[in-house]
Amino acid sequence: MKLLIKWKNFKIQMHKYLNSADEILILAQNKSSIINYEEILHRVNTWSHSCHMYLKKSFDTVNNEFAQSFYAAKPYGSYIKTENKEKESKISHVFDELKTKRKQLEYIYRLLSVCDAIIQADIVDTETRKIYSKKEIIDLILDKLYFLSDNVYYPIQTILRGNGIILSNPEELLNMVKAIEKEGYIRVIYSRVINVQLSYKGKEYIENKRHFNLSETNQGVELPLDIEFQIEELNKDIDHTCLGKNLLIRELVDLKSLHAKSNRTTWTEILKRKLVDLQSAHVINKDAMKKIYYSMTKEELKHI
Repeated sequence: MKLLIKWKNFKIQMHKYLNSADEILILAQNKSSIINYEEILHRVNTWSHSCHMYLKKSFDTVNNEFAQSFYAAKPYGSYIKTENKEKESKISHVFDELKTKRKQLEYIYRLLSVCDAIIQADIVDTETRKIYSKKEIIDLILDKLYFLSDNVYYPIQTILRGNGIILSNPEELLNMVKAIEKEGYIRVIYSRVINVQLSYKGKEYIENKRHFNLSETNQGVELPLDIEFQIEELNKDIDHTCLGKNLLIRELVDLKSLHAKSNRTTWTEILKRKLVDLQSAHVINKDAMKKIYYSMTKEELKHI
Protein backbone atom coordinates (compact mmCIF):
# COMPACT_ATOMS: atom_id res chain seq x y z
CA MET A 1 0.00 0.00 0.00
CA LYS A 2 1.23 3.49 -0.89
CA LEU A 3 0.16 7.03 -0.18
CA LEU A 4 -1.06 8.64 -3.40
CA ILE A 5 -0.38 12.23 -2.33
CA LYS A 6 2.62 14.00 -0.89
CA TRP A 7 3.20 13.20 2.78
CA LYS A 8 3.56 16.91 3.50
CA ASN A 9 0.08 17.58 2.11
CA PHE A 10 -1.37 14.60 3.95
CA LYS A 11 0.07 15.89 7.25
CA ILE A 12 -1.41 19.34 6.67
CA GLN A 13 -4.85 17.84 6.08
CA MET A 14 -4.56 15.63 9.16
CA HIS A 15 -3.80 18.68 11.30
CA LYS A 16 -6.80 20.47 9.81
CA TYR A 17 -9.08 17.57 10.72
CA LEU A 18 -7.66 17.37 14.25
CA ASN A 19 -8.07 21.11 14.74
CA SER A 20 -11.63 20.98 13.41
CA ALA A 21 -12.48 18.25 15.91
CA ASP A 22 -10.99 20.37 18.71
CA GLU A 23 -13.15 23.33 17.71
CA ILE A 24 -16.29 21.22 18.03
CA LEU A 25 -15.15 19.70 21.33
CA ILE A 26 -14.64 23.18 22.81
CA LEU A 27 -18.43 23.50 22.77
CA ALA A 28 -18.66 20.57 25.17
CA GLN A 29 -16.46 22.42 27.68
CA ASN A 30 -18.41 25.65 27.46
CA LYS A 31 -21.15 25.10 30.04
CA SER A 32 -22.73 28.50 29.38
CA SER A 33 -23.37 27.90 25.68
CA ILE A 34 -26.66 26.56 24.39
CA ILE A 35 -25.94 23.42 22.37
CA ASN A 36 -28.29 22.33 19.63
CA TYR A 37 -28.22 18.52 19.42
CA GLU A 38 -29.16 18.32 15.74
CA GLU A 39 -26.52 20.87 14.79
CA ILE A 40 -23.76 19.11 16.76
CA LEU A 41 -24.78 15.73 15.35
CA HIS A 42 -24.61 17.15 11.82
CA ARG A 43 -21.16 18.70 12.40
CA VAL A 44 -19.74 15.53 13.92
CA ASN A 45 -21.18 13.29 11.20
CA THR A 46 -19.91 15.61 8.47
CA TRP A 47 -16.43 15.68 10.03
CA SER A 48 -16.37 11.90 10.47
CA HIS A 49 -17.52 11.22 6.90
CA SER A 50 -14.96 13.64 5.46
CA CYS A 51 -12.11 12.03 7.42
CA HIS A 52 -13.19 8.53 6.41
CA MET A 53 -13.41 9.41 2.71
CA TYR A 54 -10.02 11.15 2.83
CA LEU A 55 -8.39 8.06 4.34
CA LYS A 56 -10.00 5.88 1.67
CA LYS A 57 -8.94 8.06 -1.27
CA SER A 58 -5.43 8.93 -0.11
CA PHE A 59 -4.01 5.43 -0.63
CA ASP A 60 -3.80 3.08 -3.59
CA THR A 61 -5.91 0.61 -1.59
CA VAL A 62 -9.36 2.11 -0.98
CA ASN A 63 -10.48 -0.29 1.76
CA ASN A 64 -7.21 0.11 3.61
CA GLU A 65 -6.62 -0.69 7.29
CA PHE A 66 -6.42 2.99 8.26
CA ALA A 67 -9.80 3.92 6.78
CA GLN A 68 -11.34 0.77 8.26
CA SER A 69 -9.96 1.37 11.76
CA PHE A 70 -11.18 4.97 11.72
CA TYR A 71 -14.67 3.93 10.60
CA ALA A 72 -14.85 1.22 13.28
CA ALA A 73 -13.67 3.45 16.15
CA LYS A 74 -16.53 3.93 18.61
CA PRO A 75 -16.76 4.77 22.32
CA TYR A 76 -17.99 2.18 24.80
CA GLY A 77 -21.18 4.19 25.18
CA SER A 78 -22.16 3.46 21.60
CA TYR A 79 -23.32 0.01 22.71
CA ILE A 80 -25.94 1.57 24.97
CA LYS A 81 -29.21 2.61 23.32
CA THR A 82 -29.89 6.34 23.67
CA GLU A 83 -33.30 6.78 22.05
CA ASN A 84 -35.02 7.22 25.39
CA LYS A 85 -32.21 9.15 27.05
CA GLU A 86 -32.34 12.79 27.96
CA LYS A 87 -31.18 15.32 25.41
CA GLU A 88 -28.05 16.11 27.44
CA SER A 89 -27.09 12.44 27.49
CA LYS A 90 -27.48 12.14 23.72
CA ILE A 91 -25.29 15.19 23.16
CA SER A 92 -22.68 13.76 25.52
CA HIS A 93 -22.68 10.55 23.49
CA VAL A 94 -22.04 12.48 20.26
CA PHE A 95 -19.10 14.28 21.84
CA ASP A 96 -17.73 10.96 23.14
CA GLU A 97 -17.87 9.54 19.63
CA LEU A 98 -16.03 12.56 18.27
CA LYS A 99 -13.32 12.20 20.95
CA THR A 100 -12.88 8.54 20.04
CA LYS A 101 -12.68 9.25 16.31
CA ARG A 102 -10.26 12.12 16.87
CA LYS A 103 -8.02 9.92 19.02
CA GLN A 104 -8.04 7.22 16.35
CA LEU A 105 -7.20 9.74 13.61
CA GLU A 106 -4.24 11.02 15.62
CA TYR A 107 -3.13 7.42 16.21
CA ILE A 108 -3.29 6.70 12.46
CA TYR A 109 -1.29 9.83 11.69
CA ARG A 110 1.40 8.91 14.25
CA LEU A 111 1.63 5.33 12.99
CA LEU A 112 1.93 6.42 9.37
CA SER A 113 4.74 8.83 10.26
CA VAL A 114 7.08 5.83 10.76
CA CYS A 115 5.91 3.83 7.71
CA ASP A 116 8.51 4.88 5.13
CA ALA A 117 7.45 2.44 2.42
CA ILE A 118 3.91 3.87 2.50
CA ILE A 119 4.53 7.61 2.82
CA GLN A 120 7.90 7.91 1.01
CA ALA A 121 7.81 4.89 -1.30
CA ASP A 122 10.00 6.48 -3.99
CA ILE A 123 13.05 6.75 -1.77
CA VAL A 124 12.85 3.45 0.11
CA ASP A 125 15.11 0.71 -1.21
CA THR A 126 12.69 -2.19 -0.87
CA GLU A 127 15.12 -4.66 -2.43
CA THR A 128 17.67 -3.97 0.31
CA ARG A 129 15.04 -4.25 3.02
CA LYS A 130 13.99 -7.64 1.68
CA ILE A 131 17.40 -9.01 2.72
CA TYR A 132 17.64 -7.33 6.12
CA SER A 133 19.13 -9.54 8.80
CA LYS A 134 17.18 -10.31 11.98
CA LYS A 135 19.27 -7.75 13.88
CA GLU A 136 18.62 -5.07 11.27
CA ILE A 137 14.88 -5.74 11.44
CA ILE A 138 14.92 -5.54 15.24
CA ASP A 139 16.90 -2.30 15.16
CA LEU A 140 14.43 -0.85 12.64
CA ILE A 141 11.49 -1.76 14.91
CA LEU A 142 13.14 -0.18 17.94
CA ASP A 143 14.17 2.91 15.98
CA LYS A 144 10.59 3.44 14.80
CA LEU A 145 9.15 2.98 18.30
CA TYR A 146 11.75 5.42 19.63
CA PHE A 147 10.80 7.94 16.94
CA LEU A 148 7.18 7.72 18.08
CA SER A 149 8.26 8.41 21.68
CA ASP A 150 4.92 7.99 23.41
CA ASN A 151 3.12 5.55 25.70
CA VAL A 152 0.85 4.06 23.06
CA TYR A 153 0.99 0.46 21.82
CA TYR A 154 1.40 0.08 18.03
CA PRO A 155 0.80 -2.92 15.71
CA ILE A 156 4.17 -4.41 14.87
CA GLN A 157 2.81 -6.02 11.69
CA THR A 158 1.89 -2.59 10.30
CA ILE A 159 5.26 -1.09 11.27
CA LEU A 160 7.08 -3.89 9.44
CA ARG A 161 4.87 -3.88 6.33
CA GLY A 162 4.94 -0.09 6.32
CA ASN A 163 8.72 -0.21 6.10
CA GLY A 164 8.99 -2.82 3.38
CA ILE A 165 9.78 -5.74 5.69
CA ILE A 166 7.91 -8.93 4.76
CA LEU A 167 8.49 -11.93 7.03
CA SER A 168 7.97 -15.40 5.61
CA ASN A 169 5.52 -16.64 8.24
CA PRO A 170 3.70 -15.55 11.42
CA GLU A 171 5.86 -17.86 13.54
CA GLU A 172 8.96 -15.93 12.52
CA LEU A 173 7.38 -12.67 13.66
CA LEU A 174 6.17 -14.17 16.94
CA ASN A 175 9.63 -15.55 17.74
CA MET A 176 11.23 -12.21 16.96
CA VAL A 177 8.78 -10.33 19.19
CA LYS A 178 9.35 -12.78 22.04
CA ALA A 179 13.12 -12.38 21.65
CA ILE A 180 12.90 -8.57 21.84
CA GLU A 181 10.50 -8.82 24.78
CA LYS A 182 12.87 -11.22 26.57
CA GLU A 183 15.62 -8.61 26.26
CA GLY A 184 13.27 -6.19 27.98
CA TYR A 185 13.22 -3.71 25.08
CA ILE A 186 9.47 -3.77 24.44
CA ARG A 187 6.15 -4.36 26.19
CA VAL A 188 3.72 -6.56 24.26
CA ILE A 189 -0.02 -7.13 24.04
CA TYR A 190 -0.55 -10.49 22.31
CA SER A 191 -3.72 -10.87 20.26
CA ARG A 192 -4.62 -11.40 16.62
CA VAL A 193 -2.61 -8.24 16.00
CA ILE A 194 0.55 -7.98 18.12
CA ASN A 195 0.81 -4.51 19.66
CA VAL A 196 4.10 -3.27 21.08
CA GLN A 197 5.46 -0.33 23.02
CA LEU A 198 9.08 0.67 23.63
CA SER A 199 10.13 0.07 27.24
CA TYR A 200 12.49 2.26 29.25
CA LYS A 201 15.25 -0.30 28.65
CA GLY A 202 14.51 -0.21 24.91
CA LYS A 203 14.78 3.57 24.91
CA GLU A 204 18.04 3.30 26.80
CA TYR A 205 19.32 0.75 24.25
CA ILE A 206 18.62 3.08 21.33
CA GLU A 207 20.21 6.04 23.08
CA ASN A 208 23.29 4.05 24.06
CA LYS A 209 23.59 2.78 20.49
CA ARG A 210 23.93 6.40 19.42
CA HIS A 211 27.05 6.90 21.51
CA PHE A 212 30.24 5.17 20.47
CA ASN A 213 33.99 5.40 20.16
CA LEU A 214 35.08 6.49 16.70
CA SER A 215 38.25 4.38 17.05
CA GLU A 216 36.02 1.29 16.69
CA THR A 217 35.45 2.13 13.01
CA ASN A 218 36.45 -0.69 10.70
CA GLN A 219 38.71 0.93 8.12
CA GLY A 220 38.64 -2.21 5.99
CA VAL A 221 34.98 -1.76 5.03
CA GLU A 222 34.23 0.35 1.97
CA LEU A 223 32.27 3.24 3.44
CA PRO A 224 32.20 7.01 2.87
CA LEU A 225 35.59 8.43 3.79
CA ASP A 226 36.25 11.10 6.42
CA ILE A 227 32.82 10.89 7.97
CA GLU A 228 33.82 13.11 10.86
CA PHE A 229 35.16 15.74 8.46
CA GLN A 230 31.97 15.61 6.38
CA ILE A 231 29.84 16.13 9.49
CA GLU A 232 31.99 19.08 10.56
CA GLU A 233 31.57 20.63 7.11
CA LEU A 234 27.81 20.11 7.25
CA ASN A 235 27.80 21.60 10.73
CA LYS A 236 29.24 24.83 9.31
CA ASP A 237 26.93 24.98 6.31
CA ILE A 238 23.63 23.67 7.63
CA ASP A 239 22.29 26.87 9.22
CA HIS A 240 20.61 28.00 6.02
CA THR A 241 18.94 24.67 5.27
CA CYS A 242 17.89 23.22 8.61
CA LEU A 243 15.92 24.51 11.57
CA GLY A 244 16.69 21.47 13.75
CA LYS A 245 20.44 21.66 13.34
CA ASN A 246 21.35 19.99 16.63
CA LEU A 247 19.01 17.06 16.05
CA LEU A 248 20.33 16.57 12.52
CA ILE A 249 23.96 16.57 13.63
CA ARG A 250 23.20 14.07 16.41
CA GLU A 251 21.54 11.74 13.92
CA LEU A 252 24.47 11.97 11.49
CA VAL A 253 27.02 11.44 14.22
CA ASP A 254 25.07 8.34 15.22
CA LEU A 255 25.80 6.85 11.80
CA LYS A 256 29.51 6.64 12.58
CA SER A 257 28.79 3.82 15.02
CA LEU A 258 27.61 1.65 12.15
CA HIS A 259 30.94 1.60 10.30
CA ALA A 260 32.14 -1.51 12.04
CA LYS A 261 28.88 -3.35 11.55
CA SER A 262 27.65 -2.48 8.06
CA ASN A 263 28.58 -2.74 4.42
CA ARG A 264 28.17 0.31 2.20
CA THR A 265 24.76 -0.71 0.84
CA THR A 266 23.28 -1.16 4.31
CA TRP A 267 24.91 1.99 5.63
CA THR A 268 23.60 4.22 2.82
CA GLU A 269 20.12 2.68 3.24
CA ILE A 270 20.17 3.57 6.95
CA LEU A 271 21.36 7.09 6.12
CA LYS A 272 18.48 7.44 3.65
CA ARG A 273 16.03 6.16 6.26
CA LYS A 274 17.22 8.68 8.85
CA LEU A 275 16.98 11.54 6.36
CA VAL A 276 13.45 10.45 5.42
CA ASP A 277 12.47 10.48 9.10
CA LEU A 278 13.96 13.95 9.57
CA GLN A 279 12.25 15.29 6.44
CA SER A 280 8.92 13.76 7.48
CA ALA A 281 9.27 15.52 10.84
CA HIS A 282 9.99 18.83 9.05
CA VAL A 283 13.50 18.98 10.53
CA ILE A 284 14.93 19.33 7.02
CA ASN A 285 13.44 19.96 3.59
CA LYS A 286 14.01 17.89 0.44
CA ASP A 287 16.77 20.13 -0.87
CA ALA A 288 18.67 19.75 2.39
CA MET A 289 18.06 15.98 2.26
CA LYS A 290 19.63 15.73 -1.20
CA LYS A 291 22.57 17.92 -0.22
CA ILE A 292 23.32 15.95 2.94
CA TYR A 293 22.99 12.58 1.19
CA TYR A 294 25.38 13.65 -1.56
CA SER A 295 27.85 15.09 0.94
CA MET A 296 27.92 11.82 2.90
CA THR A 297 27.92 9.36 -0.03
CA LYS A 298 28.99 11.30 -3.14
CA GLU A 299 25.89 9.89 -4.83
CA GLU A 300 22.70 11.58 -5.99
CA LEU A 301 19.54 10.84 -4.01
CA LYS A 302 17.05 10.04 -6.76
CA HIS A 303 13.28 9.73 -7.00
CA ILE A 304 12.28 12.37 -4.48
